[in-house]
Amino acid sequence: MKRANLAHAVLCVGWSLALPGLVAAQATTTDKAPAVSTLPTAIPILPMADVVLFPATSLPLHVFEPRYRAMVTDALKGDRIIGIVLRRPEFDPDFVKGPDAAIFPIGCAGVITEVDAVADGGYDIVLQAVAKFRITGEETGKPYRIARVTAIPETLGAAEGSALRTERRKLEMLVAASSGGIGIVPVPGGRSDEAFVNAVSQHVEIDPLDRETLLEQAGPLARARRLIDLLKETTP
Repeated sequence: MKRANLAHAVLCVGWSLALPGLVAAQATTTDKAPAVSTLPTAIPILPMADVVLFPATSLPLHVFEPRYRAMVTDALKGDRIIGIVLRRPEFDPDFVKGPDAAIFPIGCAGVITEVDAVADGGYDIVLQAVAKFRITGEETGKPYRIARVTAIPETLGAAEGSALRTERRKLEMLVAASSGGIGIVPVPGGRSDEAFVNAVSQHVEIDPLDRETLLEQAGPLARARRLIDLLKETTP
């Protein structure tokens, strides 16, 4: 597990996309998160050093910094939505020094489906992805960052669906051939092609910038093809 400066992402080994049991908690919220039909025009965002959330996946996080504890507290009082964005590295040509981390404009929003208050005063949460988004600006007034966002739908036509099934088979063969060497193991059945591609994209051991490139693809078919190219480059 890797601890980022802002939050600790508990990255799953294998294919459990939500933790079966989070860290022992002082209090646990078990009520169901409300359904989200549209993405709000302004959402809180959590910049991460090496974690990207993809559509149709979930992400467990340990949130411990005070301003992000406040973010979770406020989110639980409202629609429970938090956006995950990747921080730009200092060598990135678009990196700009400032009080807030430079971030990529494309991220993915998730709704809090599980939350535990833990001994350090923080939260263990699980975010279920609801929509990819583009940041168009930021607002002030909170200790954490609020972004104005526009949702980016990922649609899949009938012809693309057939092509995606073919790319999934190629990806399954690459995952199996790696024998766990890329940080994941073969996936149990029952996942849609889109969920399969997004889950591999989220969990495979690749550079965070490559992961961001995968998120920025137009949809799951383009993502699958780019992911296959990346794995062929990095897998013996």
